[in-house]
Amino acid sequence: MSIIGIIIITGILFFIFAGGYFFFPALMAPRNLAEIEKLIEKNRYREAQAKLLAFLERDDRNLNAHYLLATCYHKNSQYPDAVVEYRQALKFFTPDSDINENLIRKRLARCYRDMGNVNEAKNEYLILTTKEPDNFENFYEVGRLFLEAGYSERAVNFFTKSVMANGKHADSWALLGQAQFQIKAYKDAKNSILKSLQIKPDQKIPRYYLGVALRYNGDLEWAQKELEMAARENSIKDKAVLALGLVYSDMGDFQKAINEFQKGLQCVSPGSSMALEMRYLLALNAEKIKSIELAIEHWETINKIKPNYRDVSQKLSQYSDFRTHDSIKDFIIAGADQFHEICKKIVENLGFYVINSNLANDNFFRATAIENAQVKSLKKHHTLIMILREVKPLLESQVRDFYESMKDDRANKGIVMTVGDITPAALEFTANRPIDIYDSTRIAGLAEKAMVMK
Repeated sequence: MSIIGIIIITGILFFIFAGGYFFFPALMAPRNLAEIEKLIEKNRYREAQAKLLAFLERDDRNLNAHYLLATCYHKNSQYPDAVVEYRQALKFFTPDSDINENLIRKRLARCYRDMGNVNEAKNEYLILTTKEPDNFENFYEVGRLFLEAGYSERAVNFFTKSVMANGKHADSWALLGQAQFQIKAYKDAKNSILKSLQIKPDQKIPRYYLGVALRYNGDLEWAQKELEMAARENSIKDKAVLALGLVYSDMGDFQKAINEFQKGLQCVSPGSSMALEMRYLLALNAEKIKSIELAIEHWETINKIKPNYRDVSQKLSQYSDFRTHDSIKDFIIAGADQFHEICKKIVENLGFYVINSNLANDNFFRATAIENAQVKSLKKHHTLIMILREVKPLLESQVRDFYESMKDDRANKGIVMTVGDITPAALEFTANRPIDIYDSTRIAGLAEKAMVMK
């Protein structure tokens, strides 16, 4: 063989081996990645990771390989590593790539969300809203992130765009209603949640927000029905029961409210903020129906767990006489008719003849009287008497109004009795006026005597 022939053959062999060295891996790459994808489909992520890392040693600019490796990391909750690989995939993205850029960004946003990096997740979804303006899902995801971060007004804007793009997406309507509720747009919240429930009627959490929105709108009976259904969902049972108790309280059915709060206490952790709130509301409703012992029981429990919670210390102080004087206790819890009769007897025991008397409400007795010595006298001096069995502090404004009533009735003297504290301003107002004020200590003795003689 001639030298020229040897050179030609050597050249051909060189190009064959060189081509094989440089082009054979590229020809084999799709088949290798396809095999790796099958491993991922079978959830064999660790094995797939090892092969992808080896693959990328040979071809570190392969978008598909970076994307698949990111998927493996994400599935294994290796979020920081997943973010790096998704970013690499975006770096090597070209318009003719097999994988869509938006798909990579969605996966990246989900990864950020899973690792708790809300800002970066939001930024990716915001980019997607510009790239896919007709895709409701991106607007929905941004809205969710804003709502969870407490930016309810901004969440409303994105949920609105979501439902405009897809009016049949129940979750968008539901969260739009929730965000509207947070910004106190209760009527809008009601309408949005109703649209969600029309699409997907079996939802419980939206019914809770519908119920509380209806309560604020004053539709208590409808609110009651929605909250009863919401209370069947364990994840919101405590909140739904609390709201239902408030609805019953608004309706004036204080015993049902108490029952709901007692039920709620069984499904919350003792000492939690929710438990304290339920006990407090339970006590307030018990106070309204004169179940003072029950109210005190819960106020005392609250005070042990968290001293100075709201006005609990003040309540216990106000009811200190109730806890030590049976006469005050019986006086406060007496029914309306009995309260009226006890008050009349108190006035009579003070040496007065009652001309007329009435109850302005269950806790407010009012009478016009004259002294017994003046009954047969031609010239009579009327005395206006007010007895309050509410344990609220007696305010100057109440005494001032009472003094104006004395003028209207042409009463020469006035007596105000209260089981509550007397404010300094109220005492100061009566200092130079013909008004006597009786505190709870004086009422205790008078009430005890009146109930014994009755």
